[in-house]
Amino acid sequence: MEKSKHKDVLINTRGPTYRKIKEEFEAASELEKVNLLIENSSAIKRPLIEVDGALFTVGFDQETYSKLC
Repeated sequence: MEKSKHKDVLINTRGPTYRKIKEEFEAASELEKVNLLIENSSAIKRPLIEVDGALFTVGFDQETYSKLC
Protein backbone atom coordinates (compact mmCIF):
# COMPACT_ATOMS: atom_id res chain seq x y z
CA MET A 1 0.00 0.00 0.00
CA GLU A 2 1.27 3.46 -0.85
CA LYS A 3 2.48 5.38 2.20
CA SER A 4 0.08 8.33 1.85
CA LYS A 5 -2.89 6.01 1.32
CA HIS A 6 -1.88 4.07 4.43
CA LYS A 7 -2.07 7.28 6.48
CA ASP A 8 -5.53 8.06 5.08
CA VAL A 9 -6.82 4.87 6.71
CA LEU A 10 -6.21 6.50 10.09
CA ILE A 11 -8.51 9.45 9.43
CA ASN A 12 -12.12 9.30 10.59
CA THR A 13 -13.69 11.05 7.61
CA ARG A 14 -17.22 10.36 8.89
CA GLY A 15 -16.78 12.22 12.17
CA PRO A 16 -17.84 15.79 12.90
CA THR A 17 -14.30 16.91 13.71
CA TYR A 18 -13.00 15.91 10.29
CA ARG A 19 -15.96 17.54 8.57
CA LYS A 20 -15.04 20.82 10.31
CA ILE A 21 -11.42 20.68 9.06
CA LYS A 22 -11.99 18.88 5.75
CA GLU A 23 -11.27 21.76 3.36
CA GLU A 24 -8.20 22.90 5.29
CA PHE A 25 -7.00 19.29 5.61
CA GLU A 26 -7.37 18.50 1.91
CA ALA A 27 -5.46 21.65 0.92
CA ALA A 28 -2.69 21.09 3.48
CA SER A 29 0.84 19.79 2.98
CA GLU A 30 1.82 16.53 4.71
CA LEU A 31 3.33 18.44 7.65
CA GLU A 32 0.26 20.65 7.95
CA LYS A 33 -1.97 17.55 7.92
CA VAL A 34 0.02 16.05 10.77
CA ASN A 35 -0.33 19.28 12.74
CA LEU A 36 -4.08 19.42 12.05
CA LEU A 37 -4.46 15.87 13.35
CA ILE A 38 -2.42 16.72 16.45
CA GLU A 39 -4.68 19.71 17.09
CA ASN A 40 -7.85 17.71 16.25
CA SER A 41 -7.01 14.23 17.52
CA SER A 42 -10.65 13.12 17.48
CA ALA A 43 -10.30 13.02 13.68
CA ILE A 44 -8.08 9.93 14.11
CA LYS A 45 -9.83 6.55 14.04
CA ARG A 46 -9.67 4.48 17.20
CA PRO A 47 -8.67 1.99 18.38
CA LEU A 48 -5.42 1.26 16.58
CA ILE A 49 -4.35 -2.33 17.20
CA GLU A 50 -0.72 -3.33 16.76
CA VAL A 51 0.44 -6.95 16.63
CA ASP A 52 4.13 -7.85 16.61
CA GLY A 53 5.10 -4.24 15.94
CA ALA A 54 2.88 -3.82 12.88
CA LEU A 55 -0.49 -2.11 12.49
CA PHE A 56 -3.11 -4.87 12.55
CA THR A 57 -6.39 -2.98 12.34
CA VAL A 58 -7.90 0.49 12.67
CA GLY A 59 -11.33 1.11 14.14
CA PHE A 60 -13.65 -1.39 15.74
CA ASP A 61 -14.57 -4.57 13.88
CA GLN A 62 -15.87 -7.50 15.97
CA GLU A 63 -14.86 -10.12 13.38
CA THR A 64 -11.29 -8.84 13.27
CA TYR A 65 -11.11 -8.66 17.07
CA SER A 66 -12.29 -12.25 17.42
CA LYS A 67 -9.27 -13.35 15.38
CA LEU A 68 -7.00 -11.93 18.07
CA CYS A 69 -8.27 -14.28 20.77
